[in-house]
Amino acid sequence: MSVSVERALSWCQKLIDKSPGFPSLEECLPKIPQLDSLADLPAGTRVLVRCDTDVAFLPDGSLEEDVRLRSLVETLRFGVAHGWVQIVFGHIGRKPENTLKPVAPLLKKILEEAGVSCSELNVLTGWMSDATGEISDATAAAVSQLPNGAIVILENTRAFELERALWKVKKDELPAIAPKIAAYANGMYGKLAKVHVNEGFASSNRDLSSTVVPLPMDRIALGKYIDGEMRTHLPRTRQSELVIFSGMKLEKHDELQAILNRGQVKMVIAAGLLAMTLHKARAGQDHGEQWSQGGSRIRVAGRLHSG
Repeated sequence: MSVSVERALSWCQKLIDKSPGFPSLEECLPKIPQLDSLADLPAGTRVLVRCDTDVAFLPDGSLEEDVRLRSLVETLRFGVAHGWVQIVFGHIGRKPENTLKPVAPLLKKILEEAGVSCSELNVLTGWMSDATGEISDATAAAVSQLPNGAIVILENTRAFELERALWKVKKDELPAIAPKIAAYANGMYGKLAKVHVNEGFASSNRDLSSTVVPLPMDRIALGKYIDGEMRTHLPRTRQSELVIFSGMKLEKHDELQAILNRGQVKMVIAAGLLAMTLHKARAGQDHGEQWSQGGSRIRVAGRLHSG
């Protein structure tokens, strides 16, 4: 069903607020449907598949590595086997001008090598209006004409400023953009698909394709790869006493804070640019096991090594 502007606003406020009372991953996972739960969907069902298409290219035009594209194979295989029309959408890098056009033939080759029948993977451009959040009628028409078992790709989601709206927005700025956010989610539901599969999960960036587009959907599920990672490996890593952490996104600081708040970690090895940031902040503190970050103080149970 469609999502109201008020609901979109309320949900986005929750996404950007600190939520100390939010249920743990271990509590949430049993409630999230797996891909097999969608096996009853008939052939011809339009399914949005949020994929990890963020690959890097070498100067000669070849892929630096293809593990992200290969991680999509089993989910897309499942959809093709059930005769769904799968609408792949994801980003590549952080620059709006980046394009998924060179990714399409590489994904097609990987699928065919894995025995997944796949016609030409077209990339649909201009599929959303940044000014209104509306999904284009031309894109809706193109998707409606696809045969059962087809796969199509929507151009780089981050080509649109609206997709990145929750990255830095302030709470008092949300009411102004909530109508566009609701229009984006409702357009995906009303014009493209009523089912959303997440095979490209990220904890750092609040991209609307992952966080808001699923809201109006009739059915949702985790893709094969992400589901396996989250149910098998992630809960075990959350029991670790040693964490190696790096990255310079501002959200990384919040993630590190959350890791420390669980009280399980005894040692953090900060790597890369994050280590330099923490080392500089710690230099201003009297105690070697404390540093200031974003106005709050963090204490590591044990020693902090930066390098």
